[in-house]
Amino acid sequence: MVGQFRSLGQQTTGVTIRFGIVFFLFVRAALSQEIAAPVEASTPARVVGWSEAPISTLPDPDPFPKHEPILDQVDWAHDWLFLSVQRRALWFDSLFSEDPLMPTPVSRFRLSTLAEAIDNNGVGYGIDTDFDMDVNLPNAEQQLKLFITNEELNELPGSDEFDSPGDLRFGIRRQFFEYIDFDIGVRAKWPVDAFASMRWAPVWEAGSWSVYPGVSVFSEVEEGLGTRARFTADRWNGKKFFRTSSGVRWSEETEGAEWSQSFLAGYAHQVFAEDRFGARASGRDIAHGSGLRLSARGSSDGPNVSSYHASLFTRFPLRDQWLYGVIAPEVTFRNDHNWDAEFGLKIGLDMLFWDLVSR
Repeated sequence: MVGQFRSLGQQTTGVTIRFGIVFFLFVRAALSQEIAAPVEASTPARVVGWSEAPISTLPDPDPFPKHEPILDQVDWAHDWLFLSVQRRALWFDSLFSEDPLMPTPVSRFRLSTLAEAIDNNGVGYGIDTDFDMDVNLPNAEQQLKLFITNEELNELPGSDEFDSPGDLRFGIRRQFFEYIDFDIGVRAKWPVDAFASMRWAPVWEAGSWSVYPGVSVFSEVEEGLGTRARFTADRWNGKKFFRTSSGVRWSEETEGAEWSQSFLAGYAHQVFAEDRFGARASGRDIAHGSGLRLSARGSSDGPNVSSYHASLFTRFPLRDQWLYGVIAPEVTFRNDHNWDAEFGLKIGLDMLFWDLVSR
């Protein structure tokens, strides 16, 4: 049995090495050309991030278009929900206002839902969701921001955005210096799980590379005290891109220090105006394009390498720069599953509530 396991491990390692060599040659070919000055036709279009107009300038919702095609009704539902959230944010911010009222900027939120099927000694099915929202309240306190998200405090770069437990976290974010944020809030569960974190996350430009380091210290009732360091480097050659992301984390609940390493390469026609580190590392900022992601994870006290993961994804627009589709076949090899291949398929929707469709 031990000999069979070693043989299987050697086979998996050989496949991983060959797969890595092919991926390296692909990346080298994609980036071998000299990067030219940006040209509109040869660089990915930037999807409109969010409305820059104050909430007070937004129009009232249009009447429901009951005699219009179903797609127009879907657009109306998007705008109705977007405006409803903005009006409530404006009302709440006005409670703290002085005369004159400071303009309240539009709050943006993003909702993703994903159906997945995984073949692991039988096919299993599931539906996951991911939600993220930023609410700016300049009248409540200068530079104060509310946020709602299910991104984990200790999430490692390159992780699948749908692998988190899914509990929403509500909190307040305050920026003390240019690249230092302090968060405090609670997790939406019972009993309530409070948390606090401080994060340093600058953005550096190094020639043709964009570099995103980050260090954070956090405390949570469930996990206790912890820390995380992560690093992503990003390079574009026209519409082709390559990213490498590394991370390590430790908390009182983890088995030693856990680490991850991922590589991402692909081609993009459109990108989101997305500033979340996790979105960039996982490729979730790609609006219209395709890519290949390879990742490995492990820990200092457990197996040196606990899993390998490979996925191909394609993202594409479905409706007026707010509704996007994603299809992602994948395969995972886990140490605790004897390195058996686990094949999966994910199909889902990405919904942006950053502006009005009717503008």
